[in-house]
Amino acid sequence: MGPRRHPEGRPVRGDRSRGIALVTVLWFVVLLSLAGAAFLGVARDGMDESTMLRQRARAESLAETGVSLALLLLLESAHRGALSRDGSPRTFGIGEDRVTVRVQDVAGRIDLNDADEALLRGLFLSAGLEPGRAEALAAAVLDWRDRDDEGQAEAALYRRAGLAHGPANRPFETVNELRQVVGVDTALFARVAPALTVYAWRPEVDAAYATPVVLSALRAAGAAEPRGSGETVTAADVRPRWGIVGADLPPSDTDTYAIDVDAALADGTRFRAEAVVMLTGDAARPFTVQAWAPALD
Repeated sequence: MGPRRHPEGRPVRGDRSRGIALVTVLWFVVLLSLAGAAFLGVARDGMDESTMLRQRARAESLAETGVSLALLLLLESAHRGALSRDGSPRTFGIGEDRVTVRVQDVAGRIDLNDADEALLRGLFLSAGLEPGRAEALAAAVLDWRDRDDEGQAEAALYRRAGLAHGPANRPFETVNELRQVVGVDTALFARVAPALTVYAWRPEVDAAYATPVVLSALRAAGAAEPRGSGETVTAADVRPRWGIVGADLPPSDTDTYAIDVDAALADGTRFRAEAVVMLTGDAARPFTVQAWAPALD
């Protein structure tokens, strides 16, 4: 049966009105559905972001736990052999989570403020740079930290490289500051940063605690027999510390350690950070934190 029609053959006005109303209602329902879906999407995104932030906070807390664990192992003589001081990794399980800890005596790193030009050049060579660029970068590091009267010439070099700043003409305050030196890009910084420190306060490197990159830099700098190579720690070398009976540590020229932690939660969330701590020998305050920052990837 077809639609009702006006006696003269025209459609009944009421039928048309009801059709328009039905279409309007359908459009309204569609729009409400779209709005609801959008709202749910925003809510879900908000929940996802909240979860991510919560998990990141957990990972950061786990990283702090890793630093505390490393300090306990450094300070507790009974665990002296449990954690090497040359940057070798040690992984600990905490429930379903994991934290990997690396402790390195900063005597095994190259101090940005005290290393000579030959050692800096050796570092850049060990990072894979060709000799000309390695030499130029070593000179740029010296220019950054030196207080001299060649400021205009050095600043012009930075301007030619498109940088708005010039050399600081003062010591490096952090290793991260190396990224501002002309010629240092992100990839190069990532390769050399783990070999560097600003807390050794000495020009030489103790090879007993050096990583392969630092050992390569020493060889490239012409150090035929790097200081510390082949050294072993014996019972006679261990000295009493902290004024606590039995709390001994192998000797260190710096008593300062870089502690790198990589915290990984069971869901894959990760947080990396590095702390630099100095052991004081004071039983009341056995260490001070020199630096703490998320690792720069």
